[in-house]
Amino acid sequence: MCDVPERGCVVEHQPRTLRYRFATKVIFDEPACEHALVLRCQPREGEGLTILKGAVCIEPEVSLQAQRDSFGNALAVCRIAEAHDYVLYVSEGIVRIDLGETGPCVAHPLYRYPSALATASDEMCDWLRAQGLVSSLWEDDPDLAYEHVADLCHAVSKEMTYAPGSTNITTTASEAFALHCGVCQDYAHIVVALLRYLGIAARYVLGLAVGEGCTHAWVQAHLGGRWRGFDPTRDTCVDETYIPLAVGRDWSDCPVERGSFMGAPGQCQDVHMEVLELGGCS
Repeated sequence: MCDVPERGCVVEHQPRTLRYRFATKVIFDEPACEHALVLRCQPREGEGLTILKGAVCIEPEVSLQAQRDSFGNALAVCRIAEAHDYVLYVSEGIVRIDLGETGPCVAHPLYRYPSALATASDEMCDWLRAQGLVSSLWEDDPDLAYEHVADLCHAVSKEMTYAPGSTNITTTASEAFALHCGVCQDYAHIVVALLRYLGIAARYVLGLAVGEGCTHAWVQAHLGGRWRGFDPTRDTCVDETYIPLAVGRDWSDCPVERGSFMGAPGQCQDVHMEVLELGGCS
């Protein structure tokens, strides 16, 4: 990890082997049936991440079909036809991450344009100018661009207050910024929207980080021909302790689960994840 406030902050890449387990149980207050479900709960292989071992299982037990969406994210797709009062899915395995191994890539043009949840408002743009962070052609100097993006994430982190329950999955970047509070999804949406306003391709990332709790969200900016990770919620740079599950323009492109079922039961959800480092360097 590194402290974003220091200009010239550089992540010293250190290969790591991580064990992960991500479990979600959805409980219905009355049975549902004909449940079609799409899961994005597996590590996103490539760009320095190698899956050494991995599996997804689900209850009620049905077959899972492996697919990929248009962003290259791994999908586990299934249909539960019979009536059921809960769904439990668990994704677990071991990955090796070495961001120093990532090579140059081309960013799809869509990552340069505003999206439904990540569009910069006039208020956000005025604030950006007041911070002295407006600059053009940052990508001409990747090191300078990295510093500016780190400074931007630090400024957003200082401007916002982490407040669970203050926003929801439909809250836009401009709405969260106007509230000056939110959760990791909102911090990421704000930074993504501002980077695109500045002409830098940016992706929203859903994933896991070393520790216990729930899923996390951060940002990748395309700098010097590479995707570089920043975590505005924690005010840090992304290193090999982060496991990406999915990327997209914003949250709506990469929810962990999405589906439909027959019936109108109420539901509650219990989520728990754990990521541990195995033996340091490998």
